[in-house]
Amino acid sequence: MGANNIVSGLRGPNTIKFHDGTTIRFGFPSYKLGGTVFGDRTIEAIGSCCFEDLTNKLKCQITINTYKKSKQGLKD
Repeated sequence: MGANNIVSGLRGPNTIKFHDGTTIRFGFPSYKLGGTVFGDRTIEAIGSCCFEDLTNKLKCQITINTYKKSKQGLKD
């Protein structure tokens, strides 16, 4: 928790087991809620999420927090 934001999320790992025997383990990124005291209310995903197919030995990691705000703004 910061002066004007809160970071939280679904803790894991989480597991789904399908009827065919496939097992998927996954985790979610954290979420940052901004503007809790002043300013605009915002919510953004930060970090990464990982999906693992334990049955077929496949893995995927998605990184979400690569966006950096521009100080110059948008140009035409």
